[in-house]
Amino acid sequence: MFTIFLVGVADESAAKTLLELSKKKNPADYCMLGLAEGKLFCLVVARSVVAGKKAFETSGSLARFSKGIAGILSRYAGKG
Repeated sequence: MFTIFLVGVADESAAKTLLELSKKKNPADYCMLGLAEGKLFCLVVARSVVAGKKAFETSGSLARFSKGIAGILSRYAGKG
C-alpha cells in the first residue's frame, strides 16, 4: 500500500525541515521517501497491508520514484 502526502507549507525552510525529519526516521515496519521543492513537501509511505508481513518495498526501491516526483514538485513549486 502506498500513501502519498503532499503538503504546501509557509516557506522553503519549513519544507526542508520536514525533509530532514523524514530522513532521520528509520522505521522497521514501513518505508518512506521524502522530497521537497520550494514550499512543497511530499512524503511517500509504503507498507504491507497484511498483518505480520514484511513490506514489499524498501527505502531503496522507493528511490525509483524520486525523479518523477521531483519533476512534478518543481513544476508546481513556483505557482500559487
